[in-house]
Amino acid sequence: MDDLFKSIIKNQYIRSIIYSQIKLIHRRMFGLQCRTFVWKELITDEYQLAYHGYFDILRQLKEENKKNSSNSSAISNYLNVLTKAVVIRGNLEFLQYLVERGEFLDGNELSFAVEHGHFHIVEYLLQLDPSVCKHKWLRSLWMCSQFGYSKLFIRILKLQGLSAPSNFISICQVALENGHKELGMWIFQNLRPPIRAEMVEAAIKLNDFQLLEKISIRNTHIPASFARIAARLGNIEILEHLYKRNKRCLNSSVVDAALEANQKETFYYLIREKRIRYGKHTFQLIAANGDLEMLKELGGAKQQFCGKLAFSSAAENNHMHILEYINGKDSRIHCLPSSLLKVIERGHTDVYRFLLERQPSIFNRKLLDRLAAIGDRFMDELSHLVLTLKVVPSPLAFENAVVNNQFETILFLYDHTVIRPEIVCMRTAVKLHHTHIARWLNDNCFGMEFPSIIEPNPYNPEPYFNLLMIYMEVGMTIYSMDLAIAFVYCLVFFRFELIEQILAYGDNASLLDDVPFVKELTKYVFNHYFERFQWKSFEYFIRKFKMARENLAILEHHLTRNTFMKSIANNQLEICHLLFTLAERPKTLLTHIMAERSLPFLKYIHEHLRLRDLEELSNKLKIKDHEMQAFIEYIKKNKYFNTNDN
Repeated sequence: MDDLFKSIIKNQYIRSIIYSQIKLIHRRMFGLQCRTFVWKELITDEYQLAYHGYFDILRQLKEENKKNSSNSSAISNYLNVLTKAVVIRGNLEFLQYLVERGEFLDGNELSFAVEHGHFHIVEYLLQLDPSVCKHKWLRSLWMCSQFGYSKLFIRILKLQGLSAPSNFISICQVALENGHKELGMWIFQNLRPPIRAEMVEAAIKLNDFQLLEKISIRNTHIPASFARIAARLGNIEILEHLYKRNKRCLNSSVVDAALEANQKETFYYLIREKRIRYGKHTFQLIAANGDLEMLKELGGAKQQFCGKLAFSSAAENNHMHILEYINGKDSRIHCLPSSLLKVIERGHTDVYRFLLERQPSIFNRKLLDRLAAIGDRFMDELSHLVLTLKVVPSPLAFENAVVNNQFETILFLYDHTVIRPEIVCMRTAVKLHHTHIARWLNDNCFGMEFPSIIEPNPYNPEPYFNLLMIYMEVGMTIYSMDLAIAFVYCLVFFRFELIEQILAYGDNASLLDDVPFVKELTKYVFNHYFERFQWKSFEYFIRKFKMARENLAILEHHLTRNTFMKSIANNQLEICHLLFTLAERPKTLLTHIMAERSLPFLKYIHEHLRLRDLEELSNKLKIKDHEMQAFIEYIKKNKYFNTNDN
């Protein structure tokens, strides 16, 4: 039905027929419904009517709704979609009609009018009330700067007054990026926004020396970032201008910026005419591009460029001629392990063989540890390192394989090396939900302990419980403290089915009779997490552990005055009553908290202890005279019981 409605409403001819045939607007028309709209909303939706230009029908609808006081324009158009549609259509007459009816204007109307070029509406809004644009005036200025409306920009600005200069950074940048030099210059001179790299880049693209001069005056120490922008754009004139202002702005980073953007003319201008020094990173970029002639020219007679960065960059990009040339000059230059790994990933077979022949020492433990992260796809290279070159991995190789779910790599390293995975591998496998790896580690690697698991997110506790289920599914040894914490979290989030699995984990009878487990559990329940419990969870906890009589003594030990008062303060009256019935001396416990005199406590006495008058209360609790007199005065004020003078 939704697709049918969209197909009909998108057809302009059918839409015009529907609107033109409407004579009376009534809420009961068109009873056929769909999820997106009902058919009656098609002719009563104010935004649709205004957007498609049916203002006569919309005026009729407004007059009809005016009779119904419950359907006010301020409520029905709180999001201001109606005035937005009217402004987009450019209908000034209907906008005046809405304003006269008290339609709510939020300030977006001015920016929409500027965006669609309806200056008659702009004039009306500015004459209407400057406060109309009070909250959204920055967006209006932004639209003016985008389309280059200088006079309108200045007029709106004068009506609103100057603001913080930081508000005009993006506005000035938008004006320059859209080619409006005069407006951008006016904003920069009069509003003085902070200088930002994007603003300088826009000025350089426009080749605006005047604006750059203004920037230079405000920032006498021109940073190298300005020159880097000009170098990336290949603008030699701007570089010359910046060089005259500050010679130190041209450095090796500017040379690298020109080379990265493949601006060779700018590059040669910097190193030949300006004699700018270049460093190892420059040779790295040249080697990455495979330009051997430039490498020879810049290297000089001593070939001082020959370094690991250039050699590794050539290896990564499969430039054999660069590798052979550098290796011929100095065979001591080695490839970095990270670059060698990229060579393997990218499948540069010739480079791999060349490095294996000329530099066998780099095929070492570091490479094997890195290769384990992608070992399943490169088992030939992995087996060559382990079986042929006899490289022994470190425990980090297992960690990398577990993190990236490389199960075949784990099996290969376990079968052909003497290194064994550590406990961190098990924690990582469980945390990342690599269940098959966790099972294998538990079955084959002994001595694994239950790792500490994080506290569940109160808004999304499912990942925590998934981890717990994986731990139990794998069959790991879980200690009493960890089981107690998991038990409490299951109580907090009402996951009682997991509690049954926890109790059934291992020997059920021994767990219920395990004194350390019960002590740890009751400590968490009554001290750390008691305020987070609800009646359903607490009742389940008491019912479950009352089954073992040995646990009652431990439970009664925690039924103290503080626990009772916590439940009263949180208005958990059902828990209060359960604690009161389990307490060893309930009347003594109740009299000790008489001094609190809180309304939830009175409610508890009235609803759960069923004490209807003060005489019954006094006889049952055996309260002393002076305590009873003070308590009677408090009860009389709150009128909870039938008060008698006795």
